[in-house]
Amino acid sequence: MNPIKLYVALTALILTTQVQATPVTSGLQLWLDATDSSTIFDGGGLTPDQAGFTGSVALWSDKSSASRDATAAPTSSPTYDAMALNGRPTITFSGGVFFDLTSTISSTEETIFIVTRMFGNGDNKGPWLGNSAAELHGVPGSFFNDNDRYFVGTNDRLFVYFSTPAPTNDTIVMEKRASDQVTILENGNTVLSELAVTGTMEINTIGWFPIDSGVRSFTGEISEILFYDRALTQGEVIEVHNYLGAKYAVPVPEPETWAMLLAGLLFIGLAKRHRSNIHKN
Repeated sequence: MNPIKLYVALTALILTTQVQATPVTSGLQLWLDATDSSTIFDGGGLTPDQAGFTGSVALWSDKSSASRDATAAPTSSPTYDAMALNGRPTITFSGGVFFDLTSTISSTEETIFIVTRMFGNGDNKGPWLGNSAAELHGVPGSFFNDNDRYFVGTNDRLFVYFSTPAPTNDTIVMEKRASDQVTILENGNTVLSELAVTGTMEINTIGWFPIDSGVRSFTGEISEILFYDRALTQGEVIEVHNYLGAKYAVPVPEPETWAMLLAGLLFIGLAKRHRSNIHKN
């Protein structure tokens, strides 16, 4: 095939696959999507599209096949905001509000995507994901740990702490653990890579977990959560990043491999064309 034609074809393929209608579904154990109003209910069973919806979210339905819904008590319900995150719907956690999952996610390898925005810096920001049992903390999390932006602990407990500056802009956070190595990305950029992170992660809460001195509560917004109980391939990670980036208007860098591939193919095509012109002359 003519290299230039191949270059054009691959460019078109890449551009068309950058916006995904749905994310990767294999291994998906939790999918919460605030933009899907049919999955959000107040205490009276009303959705945001229905008259009388109170704004307090009692049920956030899981779109994965695991049917692991997020539920909240009337006194601790997060709230729905239709236009908060780049003009897209989100769920607001004001501190002291949270969801419980109807069943626990257990994993020794995982990939997690969270579309989020935090409210300022400071201590007691709490976790995005956690466990209702004391000292079983989930990942990612978001509270101070010295001056580290993120910190991952081991010993059968997987922690991620967050410190200043908090990502107060709209952010796609990805945590991936494969072969005991954890990698964390913000909007496609690696901010942490930690070796020898072992143990089972057990997640059954969103927005809080207990500690010896009380509880930690998240303060901020969450628009979407995708939790896979496996390490996604690089291609799948790119696919989910593109899906979320296009959906929430959050810029995600073009993968280096794509740029290198296109540059290489373009070079080959131009070189062949140049040689052809020389022979003609």
